[in-house]
Amino acid sequence: MKTRKDFRITIKATNVGKETTDTGRHQMSFSTGVEGGGRTLGLAFGNGHRAKEWSALPPGETVEESRSMGESIFRKPGDYTIQIEADGGAASCAVHVD
Repeated sequence: MKTRKDFRITIKATNVGKETTDTGRHQMSFSTGVEGGGRTLGLAFGNGHRAKEWSALPPGETVEESRSMGESIFRKPGDYTIQIEADGGAASCAVHVD
């Protein structure tokens, strides 16, 4: 629980195509298994400055962004799954909080 403040969530997109593309970031949705956790992440990544590369990522380039969200999402010890969905794809990761 003491290290929750150090927990960072990073989103990243790499353009493996041959043309500049929109990453679909504006369509991202999150779920965490914690009431309100997905909404909290959505607001954290949806508000504020956004690098222009999220909307026009050149071929072979990567764009990423991080947020410190541990204390906001994990309010008690347990096992959690964070899932992100965007543009028809999904990714998830397991998190254990002591």
